[in-house]
Amino acid sequence: MRLNRTPNTGLEDIKLVAFDLDDTLAPSKSALDPTMARLLVRLAELVPVCIISGGSFEQFRSQVLAGIEELREPTDTSGNWPISRFHLMPLSGTQYYAWTAGRWLRIYSEGHLARSDKEQIVQVLTDGAKSLGLWESQTWGPIIEDRGSQITFSALARSGGAGGEQNRVGPARRQERKTPRVRRRETAWT
Repeated sequence: MRLNRTPNTGLEDIKLVAFDLDDTLAPSKSALDPTMARLLVRLAELVPVCIISGGSFEQFRSQVLAGIEELREPTDTSGNWPISRFHLMPLSGTQYYAWTAGRWLRIYSEGHLARSDKEQIVQVLTDGAKSLGLWESQTWGPIIEDRGSQITFSALARSGGAGGEQNRVGPARRQERKTPRVRRRETAWT
């Protein structure tokens, strides 16, 4: 099916389409599948596209923008490339980036936590995770991340793509911990 904005398609009244990134457009902390990247570009040709995530703008660069920018023909000077129709909202929407004058520009950033609040949140998360047996000594990235406007706890501190070796807790490791396999969770306070 070819998408178009001609009358009677149902798209003529749509002002913007918004998506969550992790586990919606791509597996958590993973790059977009090339097919998804192509579909997002096609959609952006018709209507502005907003992507929101709890991750940082740097995660958007690696998870979203790298795949989308690969699709642009280096010789395309037509002005039809829809990158300016993408709107990025990292850190659970506390930041907003728009393509302006040939680059990604942060339009706003809200809600930075005070240092004393951050320290207290980190201490409470650390103590709570340890008391519940959720603190791992071998992880694949930071367990607690200061993202400016939020502090995020990732039990396995996964920093790579889903399905990668670093993202699995194998049977031997599960048996050693004597805990059931659980889906990774993130908790963010804003």
